[in-house]
Amino acid sequence: MKKILFFKCLKTTVNAFIAGLVIGIFSIGYFFCFSTWIGYLSLSVGFLITMLYGYDNFMIKVPYVLENKLWNIIETIFSLIGNFLGIILLSLLMNLFSYESIEIYKNAVEIVKNQIIQYNYLEIILLSFLSGILIYFGVNTYKKAEQPIARFLVLILCFVLVSYLGNYFVSFQIYCLGATLFSGEIVGKFFSVLLGNILGELLIPGLRILRGRIPSNG
Repeated sequence: MKKILFFKCLKTTVNAFIAGLVIGIFSIGYFFCFSTWIGYLSLSVGFLITMLYGYDNFMIKVPYVLENKLWNIIETIFSLIGNFLGIILLSLLMNLFSYESIEIYKNAVEIVKNQIIQYNYLEIILLSFLSGILIYFGVNTYKKAEQPIARFLVLILCFVLVSYLGNYFVSFQIYCLGATLFSGEIVGKFFSVLLGNILGELLIPGLRILRGRIPSNG
């Protein structure tokens, strides 16, 4: 039993590692086209690819922890670990270049200033909360819609809006590309983003569970 669990966790971590690499690579397009629709679309396509190929992403797993299955919680944790490992590897590769001489570094600094530093912790939690709700609907529509065009359009639109808000968990994976930018304040606000995203993604599943427990006859 322990051996089976080990290999399941390993498989999840590897899948999540690939997802981190994919999203990190597409985030480079976001850096080059910062604050434009092309940049937002670049991140959205990265998410679409991870969904199409079945790679594990932490934010996609969060709503299912309410199903009271231990494996859902374990899988979510290892997805988080794998995502970070993937983006950290990409960050190390990017650090082989001189950040000061390329546009990515300059835009990374600008992104951190505009989307992180200027907001207080409560504002970040609220924005991340809204992002979490959008991620939930984007992912679930992708899984449930019958028409492929509807699945793709809704997923991309939701993640474009999430990218525009700028405060969601994956954005901090992206900021790892500029690892030298990290400070105590950035790390603290990372946990605010993580908290807001989790609460946002759990809102609708939690309300659905609550609705199911309300007697229909009063």
